[in-house]
Amino acid sequence: MATPSPTTADDVPPSAESADTFQSAVQQELEPTVTGEATPIQMRQLFPNPHLPILPHYLRHFVDRTTVPLSLNDVEEEHEDEGIDGVDDDSVEDAFEASVLTEAVLQRDRDLVGNEDDDIQFTDANAICGLDPDAVDLEEKIPKPPDDWFPPALKEDKNERPFETVDNPGGWDRYYFVPRFDKKTGLYQHHSTPTKCRPCPPDPEKDGLRTCNGWVFYYQDWKLADSWKESSFSFLPEDAPVPVYRIGSTPSDPLPSSRKGYLNYNLLRRMGLSKTRLEEHDPLFFLQLLLPICRPDASDIKQDPRLPYYSNVMTWSQSYAIKLGLGGSYGHKFKEVMIPELVRFDGALIRDGLLGGATDGAIYRRWKPDDSAYDRYIGASLTHTRFLQLKRVWKLNDNEQAKKRGEEGYDPTYKYDYIFKAMIHNVRVISERASLDLCGDETTWGHQGYGEKGSGVLERIMNKPGITKGMQTVLLCDAYRFRVYAYHHRHKMHKGWPEWSKKQGPTEVRSLMETISGYVDGGTASPVLWTSKPHTTWDNHFSGDEVMNWLGTNGYSATMTCRRDRSPSDIPRHFLHHEKTDPGSKPAKCARFSQPVTAVKVYEIDATDANDNKQYYTRVHVSMQSTSSTNFSTVNAMNENKKWIAKKDRGRVQNKTKRVWGIEMNTARQLYLKTYGQIDTVDSMLRRCRIYNKSFKYWHSSKNHALAMAVVLAYDMYLECTTETPCHEFFQLDDTTRLKLSKGPLKFHEFKDKLSIQMLTYTPVNKFYPGDRNFREVTEMTIARRNARKRRATTTETMPTATTDEDALWYVQRPTTRARRKRECQRKELLHGLS
Repeated sequence: MATPSPTTADDVPPSAESADTFQSAVQQELEPTVTGEATPIQMRQLFPNPHLPILPHYLRHFVDRTTVPLSLNDVEEEHEDEGIDGVDDDSVEDAFEASVLTEAVLQRDRDLVGNEDDDIQFTDANAICGLDPDAVDLEEKIPKPPDDWFPPALKEDKNERPFETVDNPGGWDRYYFVPRFDKKTGLYQHHSTPTKCRPCPPDPEKDGLRTCNGWVFYYQDWKLADSWKESSFSFLPEDAPVPVYRIGSTPSDPLPSSRKGYLNYNLLRRMGLSKTRLEEHDPLFFLQLLLPICRPDASDIKQDPRLPYYSNVMTWSQSYAIKLGLGGSYGHKFKEVMIPELVRFDGALIRDGLLGGATDGAIYRRWKPDDSAYDRYIGASLTHTRFLQLKRVWKLNDNEQAKKRGEEGYDPTYKYDYIFKAMIHNVRVISERASLDLCGDETTWGHQGYGEKGSGVLERIMNKPGITKGMQTVLLCDAYRFRVYAYHHRHKMHKGWPEWSKKQGPTEVRSLMETISGYVDGGTASPVLWTSKPHTTWDNHFSGDEVMNWLGTNGYSATMTCRRDRSPSDIPRHFLHHEKTDPGSKPAKCARFSQPVTAVKVYEIDATDANDNKQYYTRVHVSMQSTSSTNFSTVNAMNENKKWIAKKDRGRVQNKTKRVWGIEMNTARQLYLKTYGQIDTVDSMLRRCRIYNKSFKYWHSSKNHALAMAVVLAYDMYLECTTETPCHEFFQLDDTTRLKLSKGPLKFHEFKDKLSIQMLTYTPVNKFYPGDRNFREVTEMTIARRNARKRRATTTETMPTATTDEDALWYVQRPTTRARRKRECQRKELLHGLS
């Protein structure tokens, strides 16, 4: 029931007038006028007395941007429930849609167009209603000077120059390209934009080129080939070829398929990937490619190039348990660590996160049958006591072999480095080709405990949602897929290079590029992943002259956003957009759609190629105004730069929440946005894994983070094999199977669900994965038992996924004592009772 709203004196009917007469008068006044203007009641409803809030807050149109924008959804929902102001009348709604509401929404759109950014959160509340995206003219939506604005009078007494005579190569509008005056003398100095950028003056001695310290400035559309023809770089030999960077890409298609990488399908077939596995979706197969269950030298795969994982963890954990005194003649009995138990341990963590991580690290609840968090697969896989034992002795390194602090080659991340090392090495060796476009960024995970003192492994983290203290590792990832090719742990004990010692970001870029240099054609590592040196994209933390020149000298290409304090040192700051703009400044909004500044410089490399030809690299710096000053530094990455308006849209036309707007765009910004952000996407998927268990050992957080990363990378490889045409052609899949795989790959949640069950029910006696048949658990079986297991696997299910509660327990080893038989019977009875 609607709550009656306060009324004013004008709203109270005269006492002598009957109710019917009053309703008729109100109805007549509520109907829209012929001219389309709002009636007095409609005006009072739209703009009421602030002390008497008749209308909901979201219907009021304020200039202040902190208020909630208009939303037709909210209007319709309230009208359906209780009417507007308690009056259930269609004519009122028609009046809103026909006149006042439409104008208010359009005005709100005009205000918001110039203030949008790529990181804005879109909701129904800020959606523009009823727009057809194909019919929107973006030029009409660009902010323009107000109609009532007139240029200010010329200040001749301060020596101000007329605007027509001002050097303006970018064609900047006088609304935002304004005169600046000296603060002391008050005399005119120059014209500049809201970010204090002013043009570089032309050089008469160089045919009017705008040059400064070897940089050539362009204020309109630019092409590298034209710069060569115009002799912008006169020191180049006449026969110097015009370089072409990022071969295969075009402005309309910056990420062509020719630059994408793919897996080594021949190797995958030797490892057991087949048409049957693709059709039946086997997540554990892809995970064990990265974190091998068996030893590669015992996997029955000829020249298996992978690094071992679970076999090494078993060895190090068992050795650590012996040093702790476990399993000896004293104390409690301790069973030796076995690989299947380690797989089930990780499976329990993955399944706990799959179920929402609701235990908040109190994973023991998964073993309590009377608890709402109980899970029958975890409870049947291993006991909680055994889980705690494995957690206590789990090791990712051999303490005896690790370098001690103070020794040459000491690494403070040695406690958790191996899982990253094995996983990323295995990504490289099972790839036939890597992408020619990579992106670099840090991945972060939290831990509130203590790390090694003075190492800097554990530190305060800024600007990371949900994390205030933790660890970070810089990754070099495929720009097209979730595939990591190199890593670099952050801490304070890196040896580094003396001249870069205080610049963390550039040092990390150089370290990662040197890591992958061996996998470039002509390098010393195997396999050859890049036929040419790849292009990488970074954010402003990694920018700087040192790293850009180093990349160019060594033949790499890169794109980075540039910090204000790391702009090219030989470009005067006032020739670039460098100042912050005032929030809500209308001239700044209009300036966002102006021409960017493109500065180009060609450097000569001292070394020459095999034919004694001189080598060069090209740096292009693009400075533009977006929400504030924005700068992009590139090296060997751009062939041209031009400006256009990109269309953005959110919402749906069907429910009238479609919102369309235009943003400023140029070639440099498009290249950055297209090739950067993949690691942020990986981080979002890592958070969805929710792999966590409580431990005072800080490196357990790192191990869990890497385990989640392995799940994400395995899912990416699974998607490639089930959806990409080259893989289908290699395995000669028929059209029906291709269509089935392309339309029905497992969602990420389904992938984790099936993976966790496979890990919790894993046993080598099934012999589904490489090397399973070499486990002692299989070799000690009689031939009759082996054949029985083989028949069961082929008649019941081809993949080790439990389909019933009884199947969830069939992997358990044959009880050898009465107590074990009794425990297994109790588990079966419990599981059947729950089903």
